[in-house]
Amino acid sequence: MIIELRGRITEDHRLEVTVPDDLPPGEVIVTLEVPLSPTWTTLEIDALLNKQQPRTGAEIVALMESGALEISSWEALNIDDPVAWVRMQREEQVRKRGLIE
Repeated sequence: MIIELRGRITEDHRLEVTVPDDLPPGEVIVTLEVPLSPTWTTLEIDALLNKQQPRTGAEIVALMESGALEISSWEALNIDDPVAWVRMQREEQVRKRGLIE
């Protein structure tokens, strides 16, 4: 059974909720939906998302060569021919979506 109740979190980090009288005593699972603050600025949202400027291909290559960019997961794929690999991925997606028989 799911019942939606309204409540509040107090300054001392307690949850205050009034439950209907006809609910029996016992354990419950509490899931909170915290409304987002409508007063957030774009700057605050960008900071939360850690928004960064896109990098050029040359910058990405330099990061890879310096070891600052983790690429071991790509290396583990053992891709000998990247063009063939991309073509295979596209064909697989077309098949999965049923776009070709």
